[in-house]
Amino acid sequence: MDNSRYKFRAWYETENRMLDWDELQDGTEQLESYFNNELHDVSPVMQFTGLKDIEQFEEPRELYTGDIVSMHQFLFDGEEWENEVIGVLEYDEDVAAVCLTKIKHHDIRKYMGFSNPEEFKDEKIPVCMFYGLHETSWTYLGNIYENPELLK
Repeated sequence: MDNSRYKFRAWYETENRMLDWDELQDGTEQLESYFNNELHDVSPVMQFTGLKDIEQFEEPRELYTGDIVSMHQFLFDGEEWENEVIGVLEYDEDVAAVCLTKIKHHDIRKYMGFSNPEEFKDEKIPVCMFYGLHETSWTYLGNIYENPELLK
């Protein structure tokens, strides 16, 4: 089985950095402590979503749950137009899908039937529900641990 799709990382508060996939696999004592819930300064594990930012970086950047992204859509409703939505990638167990949450985009809120942005703030939209996406649709902006200011 190809395990390259199953990758994880975690935010390590004490060292103010991400523990990447290689560190999570190396079997250190620290990792064992993490999975035994003995570390209190490490975030929940963030999983690779299968999505990548292929535009900004020399090598495609893998996108994980907890990443803040800009999603670009190309739509056609009699006219061709482009839409950009900023939000956080999150896995939602209720719908068993990667969703975009904490969305910062007024037009999409209206499109989905929310006239008041406060009603929409906790909405989760499965990524597969967006149409007009293509391989260059995703742009990495940061993550919820290193760049929380992007969500304000």
